[in-house]
Amino acid sequence: LTMKSLLHLQQTNHQAAIEGNHIPASPSNKIKLATVTGPVSHLLRGERTALNTLSRCSGVATLSRKCVDIAKSNNWHGLVAGTRKTTPGFRLVEKYGLLVGGAATHRLDLSQMVMLKDNHVWSCGGSIAEAVKKARVVSGFSQNIEVECQSLEEAFVAAEAGGDVLVLDN
Repeated sequence: LTMKSLLHLQQTNHQAAIEGNHIPASPSNKIKLATVTGPVSHLLRGERTALNTLSRCSGVATLSRKCVDIAKSNNWHGLVAGTRKTTPGFRLVEKYGLLVGGAATHRLDLSQMVMLKDNHVWSCGGSIAEAVKKARVVSGFSQNIEVECQSLEEAFVAAEAGGDVLVLDN
């Protein structure tokens, strides 16, 4: 994305680092990630946007990698997924950072999965099974249903009711 935005401004670039690799940079160990050349007016126009976008994506990737590594070191065999809201205007950048860091993106938008939260369960008389059943009727067989669970016991109920993705929250 960043390199494409610079190319749009009539620059040429050379990427010096392999995407997804850990780069041990620090104030005393600066690493050249890329070389960008072109008319100075074009470079100055795209510089801040490119650096901010690259920094944002890199930070998400780094934190994602740390979380994935912690999960693996604890013998977790499931997925680590970024399930929180993204920064306005940076959804694709942040989701891409998750992927580069080794995490799953969860979903890109609300249309990709039905998500049952506590208020949906409450509207079904407090029954997780009933909420999953009603969601399945309106969403069809091909749509995944995610159930936000407050305890391991609720997760078992949701799984038995046919929930496809279970999230232990808070």
